[in-house]
Amino acid sequence: MPGDALRRRPDRNGHAALWGQFHRWVQDQTVDAVIIEGTRALHVRQAGAWRRLPTPFARDQQVRELLRRLTLHRRYPRGPVYEHLPEGFELFAWSAKASAQTILFLRRSGPVRPQMDELLSLMQEDEASLRLLARQLAEGRPVLVCGPGQHARERVLIALTSLLGADRRIVWLVDGQRPVSVAGAAAVVTMDGRRLHANPALAHDVLAPVLALSPEWIVVQDAPPPLLWAVAERLGPGRVGMMAGCGFPLLRRSDPARAAPPWAQSRDLPEIFRWIVEVAGYRRPMVEGIWRAVPGEGAVQLWERLPVNGPRCRWGDAPTRGAAAVPSWAQAGKAAEGPSALYAGESRAGPPS
Repeated sequence: MPGDALRRRPDRNGHAALWGQFHRWVQDQTVDAVIIEGTRALHVRQAGAWRRLPTPFARDQQVRELLRRLTLHRRYPRGPVYEHLPEGFELFAWSAKASAQTILFLRRSGPVRPQMDELLSLMQEDEASLRLLARQLAEGRPVLVCGPGQHARERVLIALTSLLGADRRIVWLVDGQRPVSVAGAAAVVTMDGRRLHANPALAHDVLAPVLALSPEWIVVQDAPPPLLWAVAERLGPGRVGMMAGCGFPLLRRSDPARAAPPWAQSRDLPEIFRWIVEVAGYRRPMVEGIWRAVPGEGAVQLWERLPVNGPRCRWGDAPTRGAAAVPSWAQAGKAAEGPSALYAGESRAGPPS
């Protein structure tokens, strides 16, 4: 038989065995990732640990046939491949130039229930700060998770839901263009984030289907300011708990009269939001600090920061936000326009020297 015809002849027994092996991985919930390095190696991540197993692939054609079946293509796919498989896995595939071998990476994409250990790790093992946040959430106070990286905010936001309790009715509001996998949610409602940014008047319409589900807690993947104001107007304090991710809304300052803790100010942030979790990092996110709105009244809202694993701030001695308590630099300051002005050290206006 000519060589080309031999390569095209289906190896039915081998293909059936490989297909069956894939479905055994799917059914085994302890398997969350698989790496197939052509005919050279097979790595399976099972129960949190990587294991190297004997590879069942004798030829690279078998690997490409598995790829073809997984992607439902009639022919072998060419070039890099990404697919979200209906079995609950994400598939990444490419050809290694050096060895001409097909590489497959399968990652289980189903939601994983957040664990307290993960949250403590994100909090840099600071149990005192963790207890502080747990107390605020137990009392139903809204909390914002803020920082420059959306992935980092989402990681912390998901981990914080472990403090709410498995019996709470949690409804997630996520962006349909970038959905996040969550576990333990009573419902997940999608919104069009781009449309909302273009037309802020739609905020109440976005919130309506969430409230129709009678949530005890609303968790928003990424909340623009119009949505925060809609929540403040529709919910008010104490009715429904809320956590939301968003860009950092504070203008960071340093008070020359007090070396620590640093201060910040905000404008146009609804009064019901009085606690902010500050997140840093991207691939390795971590919580860097917790901000609390200083009690009082005034056009400028002042905030005080408790750094994670840092000196404890004496919030009981914090000044109120009356006109006399607001520093001159805060009265003349301008609200922040985005994270770039907040994470570059002191602001341009800065406190007087």
